[in-house]
Amino acid sequence: NGPRTYERETQYWINNRSTDPAFLRKGDYLRMKNLEIGYTLPNSAIQKLKISRFRVYANATNLFTVDKMGVGDPENVNKDFTAYPLRRVINFGISATF
Repeated sequence: NGPRTYERETQYWINNRSTDPAFLRKGDYLRMKNLEIGYTLPNSAIQKLKISRFRVYANATNLFTVDKMGVGDPENVNKDFTAYPLRRVINFGISATF
């Protein structure tokens, strides 16, 4: 049994959409939500610059999502996927202590 055509007079089957296998999709997904990489230079490399600590870093949010649905954000609570997708944010920076 597959999905049936819609008839206004006989809607008995509409209430079972949430459990009917014809209307279900696999919702498995893999998401890289947060990632940060950094490197702190050793004291011997920054001693001459009168810096006690120097760190270079990059971080990212919502880097990628792998899913079989391919229609939108798998964490979206709207059934019709009308919400905007999550933004991908990538930052680079340095942190220095003098």
